[in-house]
Amino acid sequence: MSELVGPGCFAGERPLRHVLSLLLLASAIALLPLPELTGLILAVGAVVLVLRWPWLIWLPLAAFVPLTSGLRLGVASITDLLLAAGVALWFFDGARRRTLALRWSPVSSLAALFVAALYVSLFFAVDLGEGVSEVIKWLQLPVLLLVVPTMLTAEQ
Repeated sequence: MSELVGPGCFAGERPLRHVLSLLLLASAIALLPLPELTGLILAVGAVVLVLRWPWLIWLPLAAFVPLTSGLRLGVASITDLLLAAGVALWFFDGARRRTLALRWSPVSSLAALFVAALYVSLFFAVDLGEGVSEVIKWLQLPVLLLVVPTMLTAEQ
């Protein structure tokens, strides 16, 4: 019988996993073109950093808003996808820490009131598709105002 090393891991499993990881890494380095390999390495590094420090998701969102708002991926822009990823990361990080809190402020309350007024005006919109896109765009503001302060602490 194999010796139990860690939680649910036997001694023979770790070297096999490491060898397979090294083979996968070596084949990626050997077969992928340099631009794709560089993009893959940067993406994996960004994912590792964001999983370790979840508040880092908001830095590219803040820095690249002028660029990512113009890049469309289907109906949504890259900014919308980054915001959705940030909210999902906030949820998973809060569930992991068992602290899913929202910090209401007067500004977020006013932003939510503005979104509610936009929603009501949607019923009288001439172009419903354009109205819905505006409501979704302005709904992102109160979401940011509620989620970001809970992820950022004083030392960050």
